[in-house]
Amino acid sequence: MITKLRLYQFRNITSLELPITKKSIVLYGENGSGKTNILEAISLFSVGKGLRNDSAFNMENITSAPKSGWSSTITLNGDLKLQTNLEPQLDSSLKRTAKIQGDNIRSHMQFSEWLHVLWITPETDQLFLDAPAKRRKFVDRFVYAKDKLHLKRVIKFESATRQRLKLLKSQQKPNEEWLTAIEQTIAEEGVALAFARYHLLQDLSKFQPQGKEEGILTSFTAKMDGPFEDLLSMGSSLKIEDAFRQKLFDNRVRDKESGITLFGPHRSDLNVTHHIKDMNAFQCSTGEQKILLLAMIISFMESVCFNNEQLTIFLLDDAMAHLDAHHRFVLFHRLIANQDKNFQAWFSGTDRYLFKDLEENADFFYVPGLHQKCNRPNKCTLSLERREDPRNYILN
Repeated sequence: MITKLRLYQFRNITSLELPITKKSIVLYGENGSGKTNILEAISLFSVGKGLRNDSAFNMENITSAPKSGWSSTITLNGDLKLQTNLEPQLDSSLKRTAKIQGDNIRSHMQFSEWLHVLWITPETDQLFLDAPAKRRKFVDRFVYAKDKLHLKRVIKFESATRQRLKLLKSQQKPNEEWLTAIEQTIAEEGVALAFARYHLLQDLSKFQPQGKEEGILTSFTAKMDGPFEDLLSMGSSLKIEDAFRQKLFDNRVRDKESGITLFGPHRSDLNVTHHIKDMNAFQCSTGEQKILLLAMIISFMESVCFNNEQLTIFLLDDAMAHLDAHHRFVLFHRLIANQDKNFQAWFSGTDRYLFKDLEENADFFYVPGLHQKCNRPNKCTLSLERREDPRNYILN
């Protein structure tokens, strides 16, 4: 688990060090104090741009000297140090870098050998109302935590799809052998990623909490839905790949004219059904949608994280605000019951009382607004410590 977090010149934080002792961490304080910034700094140890999907250049502390960069460092189990930075270069530019034990690594993907990071943010609450691409990405992040090859499949599939469209739209007649080879790659990677999504969602349905002793959560069915999924019932992967490749061949003219690839797993959508109401998630109320998300998270914990040697970090940003006391208890109860498993959960919220069921099983940190105490913003060092009175903090 993460046993220490250090931030330097990140967002509104000039300097921060958090010593961690528990599997659950609660950051609480007023709006705008920087709680989400702390979670974002952890999310950057995943592939991509983090939970805000923002440019690294926008994460620099606005009170620091121009182009001074920033750093986020986590220590795992007291000895393994991972670091992601925006570092000044000799030519005065800034470059995103990643390090393990102080040594530069080629890609942030190498962090996945040690941990995987997933998050729920207020934006995630709109998942069932958002565009299908957002839901596919949500599922793919879950799959990636279980299968490290999945991200490479997605990248290869998307790259080959773009190459094919570029060839089809070119003025010259494309090389037939080259086009066929690209379609073969699309078929192989597309079928593999579709099956990975299928098996992940099957596991979620299988491992969802059941029974009154666990607290009654909304039961659900989750599956990928679309014309491509009809192929998955054909039998062997080779047969499905052949059928997909033939479909790509047949659609060349249509794809060229439309400018998009009309058939494939990239056109599928996540379909979640509320069992009790027999209703699609997008038709449910905001509260019901949040409970469905919570049920999926707990199922994922049960099916993957609690049986995985690799550390999984959950970041839940303001996720408790609209849950009733019962459903908060259900989530916290599952976390407490599985303290021996390889996961860690980070929560943020404005009110401490929302987390009272975690009182003896979490590190609580009060995050003050820097403007409250410091009249020298560019000189402030923020240090949070857990004490008897959790509202005690040091701000130099």
